[in-house]
Amino acid sequence: MYSIKFQIVYDFFNKKIVDIFADNGKVHDFQILKNSNLEFSEKTIIIGDLGYQGIQNIYKNTIIPIKRTKNKKLTKQERKYNKIVSKIRIKVEHVLLDWKDSKF
Repeated sequence: MYSIKFQIVYDFFNKKIVDIFADNGKVHDFQILKNSNLEFSEKTIIIGDLGYQGIQNIYKNTIIPIKRTKNKKLTKQERKYNKIVSKIRIKVEHVLLDWKDSKF
């Protein structure tokens, strides 16, 4: 195995890491979530990146960025939505970096 990909579940309200799951770096983010066998209540809001496309078919309360396609550019409103999602997600990225720095 050449790389490891981490999935961190972070509770924003209690400001703590709830779960960490590691898998082969070649495994897709959404597949890592499936492999982790985590279950979320219907009230849980899941915020992910574009690697979790399709998750909204399983968990209705999911927020992920809107993907631009080759033939469809994002509207101004969609770009604004993505910026809001990014501002929330950056907190998760910081938690991930802090955790990695303390472990490696």
